[in-house]
Amino acid sequence: ARARKEGRPWVKDLLSAMGDDQKLPRPLTMIPGGKGGTVTRVTTDEPLRSRLFSLGLSPGAEVTRKEQSAGDERITIDAEGRAIVLEWTEAASVWICAAH
Repeated sequence: ARARKEGRPWVKDLLSAMGDDQKLPRPLTMIPGGKGGTVTRVTTDEPLRSRLFSLGLSPGAEVTRKEQSAGDERITIDAEGRAIVLEWTEAASVWICAAH
């Protein structure tokens, strides 16, 4: 995620080579505010994994990332109609496929 944010050229080349990059799962931290999709995996260990699952953030859940103020280290999402606030590191472990 950092390499893409930094604009490293190999990321663009890789995504181009793999086809439509919008179809690839990506961490919730890489989804722009106002956009969303379906949770495909949660890449963390216990106890955080159980916490995220208890919040409804398990594969198949529909989520939308809310707009965020610059410099805010927390991410607010709407998950199945519930507003949830996550730390940046928590949100980075929730991978989604963006809605088209």
